[in-house]
Amino acid sequence: MQLLFKQRLYGWFSTTEVLDDQNHVCYRIRGRVVPGEDLLRVFDASNQEVGQIKRVDAILGTKYELYRKNKRLGTLRKDLTLFRPRYRSDFNGWNVKGNLTEWDFVIQDHFGTTIATITKRDWEFFVIDVPNPTNTLDALLLFTAVNADRTGLNC
Repeated sequence: MQLLFKQRLYGWFSTTEVLDDQNHVCYRIRGRVVPGEDLLRVFDASNQEVGQIKRVDAILGTKYELYRKNKRLGTLRKDLTLFRPRYRSDFNGWNVKGNLTEWDFVIQDHFGTTIATITKRDWEFFVIDVPNPTNTLDALLLFTAVNADRTGLNC
């Protein structure tokens, strides 16, 4: 399954629509103001909340907690590096690898199997290609956390 994700900065009460390969809205990502905590909520096409990404300030940088419905699935942490971003994840045993500065990267499981491939289609859209449709929501959650970190989550 392919998703089209429109690049934008997250902000107060912002909404990003995620389209499927037929240009139908399949997810909406909404920023929400919560005192002391930045939060993105993911809704499906029927407007049911299906996931959350919470930014938590940690001692050595920022981490993002990922939830499907209300179940915490894991975290994504950005490592401090000099030249290019690098992320560590305990989310589903998945890793983020590739050229993050150019927005071309893959999400792989601990065996090295590709879960999703992310490419920048043009200046406006990302394509998230997920071979196994059962991984679509989780791949979107992990991509959204990386995107929030790279573009600035300012809820």
